[in-house]
Amino acid sequence: MSTTDTSMRTRLIDVALHLFAKHGYKETSLRDIADRAGVSHSSIQYHFGTKDALYKETLKRINAEGLGAACPRVPPADQMTTEQAIDLLHQWVLAIATVKARIGEREHAAISYLEDGGKLGSPPNADFYRRVINPGHEAVKRLISAIRPDITDEMTLEVLAFNVIAQCVMLRAKRGILLKRLGKRSVSDDDAAFIARCISDVAVRGIMDFEQ
Repeated sequence: MSTTDTSMRTRLIDVALHLFAKHGYKETSLRDIADRAGVSHSSIQYHFGTKDALYKETLKRINAEGLGAACPRVPPADQMTTEQAIDLLHQWVLAIATVKARIGEREHAAISYLEDGGKLGSPPNADFYRRVINPGHEAVKRLISAIRPDITDEMTLEVLAFNVIAQCVMLRAKRGILLKRLGKRSVSDDDAAFIARCISDVAVRGIMDFEQ
């Protein structure tokens, strides 16, 4: 593939990712993507063939650069002390909730894709869930198990893990509101660490105090 073809494919994936995230799969046409990219409809067909094929390429982009890209490795629960698990939970929350360059359109797109995936006319995102979302969810469950080894009920672990992840994802999705309330245009590394610490500390306290 020539450099020109590679550059065009990258451009089309960027535009498609933006439009799919903003309008959803069903409401975005190849014509919309072509118009936004400033190319012909046939150019998209040449590079990708169909809308579904282009959509899958945007999923690959998010898989490679998305939600869990910088998360720390979490060992099995029985290989961690409570203190180690709490420290790893803080690192995990920092990686997911922080702002830096990682909080941008691709992460917003990942959230939008998950929401869009359940709608009629949208393609299933099972592969995206399996590759990106589920590993993080399982990691948080292991951390909770290490912090509270007495919690063995699967439903309880699932809900507690979901609660932690939901707070992180909500912060990423609604970061603009937080910035506005803080009177800031961006968040420094120190601010990001403080925000992550607030979330993880509240999460740890909730896990420690949870009564079965």
